[in-house]
Amino acid sequence: MKKLKKLDVEYDQVVVLDFLSETERRKHQITIELESLFKANRIGIMPVYLNNRNDLESIMNTLIQLAKSGKRFMIHFVAHGNVDGIGFKETAEFISWVDLEPLLISLNKECQNTVVLNMTTCFGLHGIKTVNPFSSDKPFFGLIGYTEKLKIVKGKQANSHFYTSVFNGLQFNEALKALQLQTNDLRFHCITSEGYSFLKNKGE
Repeated sequence: MKKLKKLDVEYDQVVVLDFLSETERRKHQITIELESLFKANRIGIMPVYLNNRNDLESIMNTLIQLAKSGKRFMIHFVAHGNVDGIGFKETAEFISWVDLEPLLISLNKECQNTVVLNMTTCFGLHGIKTVNPFSSDKPFFGLIGYTEKLKIVKGKQANSHFYTSVFNGLQFNEALKALQLQTNDLRFHCITSEGYSFLKNKGE
């Protein structure tokens, strides 16, 4: 069986890309609670509040430039999502997985294939659709996401459980397994681009 690459990297920051409206941010406080959790554990976090596609492209280009100087990032998406992509509910602007793919590929290339995506979105695991299994260019090393609609309360609980496990020394896959046990929910998954491509190519 093919031996898949393991991730061995220390991130400079977790970058939170928040697609929600101001009203939703005040009401649900998803990013605010993430920031509080990270700061309490003295871990670097960069919340970025987005209003539209231009904001998304701008921050991704900034991260790409920072990655060229050696910075490494984990990207956490807080957004509305479906099986086809994520978007801005207030403006109805939609970012398909196809749209997101080239931005992620550019960032992951500069980060030497170390980018991990964590999706606080409905159907976040469908972000795997940014991966072309027949290409050597990968949009990320790994993806953490939910297979179905994700309720806000559960999403916030998942964030807290997962990152607390990581802060306590667990690897991402181990933290994901702990999250499944803590929430009694096997719909949280993690998958690597390499593993997905291997399975898809094997099935051809």
